[in-house]
Amino acid sequence: MCKKEKVTYLRCALPKCDNPLTGKQRKFCSRKCLIKANCLARKDVYKKLDSYGGPRSLSTVESSIKHDETLLTGDGRYTLDDIPIDSQIWEAAQFYDELHQQNCIEHENKRVVAGFQEFMKSYNEHHDVSYATMKARKLKEQNG
Repeated sequence: MCKKEKVTYLRCALPKCDNPLTGKQRKFCSRKCLIKANCLARKDVYKKLDSYGGPRSLSTVESSIKHDETLLTGDGRYTLDDIPIDSQIWEAAQFYDELHQQNCIEHENKRVVAGFQEFMKSYNEHHDVSYATMKARKLKEQNG
């Protein structure tokens, strides 16, 4: 025959804690155990990446002068290391970056103007009064 065992008390859900639950406690014996369990659960997210410190620890550079430290900026896509960069290379990179930005702005402006011209062409085809005439009348009404 199977002897029924009676549970005399429940234990804390944290694996390394053996304290009993008292009063209205349901899972953890103290707030400290609850916080520790939450921290361990968050660290499990990065276990697959062989890291316990989150995304910042993944981007350390071994050749760093400051003991493998890096600085994450912005949304974390770029990492700045403390290795010095030649000033001519830095100036060239800045120049090409500014040139690229200007080319992007110029291209976007061309697309906006082309879209507006297409709109005016379509407006003139489907209305009795041309777009330019309609805008001139509205401007005249506003100025009085």
